[in-house]
Amino acid sequence: MHLKSVSIAFVFIFLFFFSLVCNAQKAAGPSAQPPDTPELRYMKTVQEYVFKHWSYRKTLDNQFYSVQADLILNREGSVLEKKVLKLSPDEEYNNYALKALGDMEPYPSIPDDLEVDTISVRFHLMPNK
Repeated sequence: MHLKSVSIAFVFIFLFFFSLVCNAQKAAGPSAQPPDTPELRYMKTVQEYVFKHWSYRKTLDNQFYSVQADLILNREGSVLEKKVLKLSPDEEYNNYALKALGDMEPYPSIPDDLEVDTISVRFHLMPNK
């Protein structure tokens, strides 16, 4: 059986996502809509799911805190592999963020219109302000 896979970079920065959409609309003209692809719809679904489940409100110093990880998900939304790409300077925050990624499982299922068996999703988890 040949397994298909696709990679989606999921950046957990709300403003970054909307700046991409705005730039795409500017480049295409005033009446253009961003492309509606199965990949973008799935990315939005996962983004909304993580926003709903992610919370870290402990007061931190003025350093930039971010944990970046790639997860490979199967069609049912289970984590097949987790790769940590970047940690913050705070070990307690790192442990919390990595545990939260595991606790959110299962993630939304890969929709049928995405003809893949696995998908790689990148997360940037930052404290809520």
